[in-house]
Amino acid sequence: MTDVPVRIALFVAGRLREGFLVERYSEEWAADLECIDAACQRWKYALSLLRSVKSLKRAHTLSPAVVGDELSIPYSHVNSKGIRYYLWSAKVTLRGGKEQTIYYFAKVPSGLKGSPAPLPNNRVVKENPRNGFLTISNK
Repeated sequence: MTDVPVRIALFVAGRLREGFLVERYSEEWAADLECIDAACQRWKYALSLLRSVKSLKRAHTLSPAVVGDELSIPYSHVNSKGIRYYLWSAKVTLRGGKEQTIYYFAKVPSGLKGSPAPLPNNRVVKENPRNGFLTISNK
């Protein structure tokens, strides 16, 4: 029979509801708990997972962007440091009154001004090798 901290970790992973996320996190958290010897520390770890389930679900929720009448999944890219970024677009008004669409990367998939965006056909993602900052440019 598995101990309670492991069952808590499996419960939290199950709350993510996406098959690959459940599998990934349940294996990862069970392995983490195996490495912890002290029972007190195992409980603290399991309870911290339980407290973070809401923010984990929010972090893994991809809100689709509405482009015209079509739904499209926002473009995401993992930089060389292993951090996932999502592509956003916003319409801005320039000084001359002309409207222009700008694109930028953010760590969160939802909740910012603008809207999540797919990668435009004529653009490619480039990464600054010094700091991992992502930009898009013409092909």
